[in-house]
Amino acid sequence: MAKKHVTWGFAGPMYWEFQQFDRSDPMKNSLQFLKANGFELASFGLTQIDALDQEKRDYVKGFLADNGMKCFAHVSAKWCAIADGDIQSHADQIGKLLQKHHDLFKDTIVMTITQAGQRFDRTIMPLAQRKQRLVKAMAPLAKICHDLGTPLGVENREDFYCSDLVELCQQIPHLGIFLDTGNTYLIGEKPLPAIREAAPYVIGGHFKDHMVKSRPDNLTFEITGAVLGEGDVPLREAYAAIVKDSQYRDRIMMEYEMISPKGMNPLECLEKSKAFVHSLEAGNS
Repeated sequence: MAKKHVTWGFAGPMYWEFQQFDRSDPMKNSLQFLKANGFELASFGLTQIDALDQEKRDYVKGFLADNGMKCFAHVSAKWCAIADGDIQSHADQIGKLLQKHHDLFKDTIVMTITQAGQRFDRTIMPLAQRKQRLVKAMAPLAKICHDLGTPLGVENREDFYCSDLVELCQQIPHLGIFLDTGNTYLIGEKPLPAIREAAPYVIGGHFKDHMVKSRPDNLTFEITGAVLGEGDVPLREAYAAIVKDSQYRDRIMMEYEMISPKGMNPLECLEKSKAFVHSLEAGNS
C-alpha cells in the first residue's frame, strides 16, 4: 500500500454547492463538508476558536475526535509593524492561546502570513528592511510553536518570493514555509523551481492550480481557476518534490484551495480534483 505523506483538508472557496449540510452555521457546515468528502484536516483562526463558547468548542473537538480528523491554527499579525518592545509579549500572547487550546491543535502546525505589502511596492519599507524586521519579529513565536510541537509556517503570497522565505527559514530557527502552489504565479515566479527551492522547509500549504494567459496588449498576466492537475501549475512534480525533500515529511498539512473554472459546477471540479490528488498518493510509496 502506498505510504500517506500528506494530511489533506480544504481551504475554500466554500461555494454555495458545498453549503448543503448546515447553512445556518458555517463552522458546522465546513466540518461536515470535510467529513463527507473524505478530508482529514480542518483549520481555524486561533482567535476564532478562542472566541467560541465552551459548548461550540466541545462540538468542534468532539467532531474531530469522532472522525479521526486533525486541526491546525491560523495566526494573524502585521509582523513588520510590531515594535521591538512588543515582540516577545506578542509572541507570548499567541503562545498562551496555543497552549490553552493545545488539545485541539496538538501534533499539527501553525500558519501565518506576513502582511508585509507587495514585494515591489516602493512606497513602503524597503524590501531588505522588511526581511530584517520579520527575522526579529517572527523568531520568538517560531520557538514557542516548536516547543509546543506545532511548527510555524509562513505563507508565500504577493509579498515575497519563495526564495525570500527560504532566506527567512535559514535565519529563524524552526520556521517553515506554508506553500501556496498557485501563489507562485501571483508574484511572477516560475512555479516548479520556486516550489523545489521551498520544498525542504514546507510544513503544509494550499494545493492550488491555475490557468494562465499573458496579455501583452496591456502588460498583464491573467490567472484563472482550474481543476487541480489540469492547470498550468505542475502539481504532480510539485507534490513529488515536497514529499521527497521536506524535512517535515509524513506530517505535512495540505489543503485544497480550489477555484472552479468558469462554467464548471464546483462539485464536478471537486470530484476531478480529488481524483487527481488520489492519483498522486497512489504513485508514491
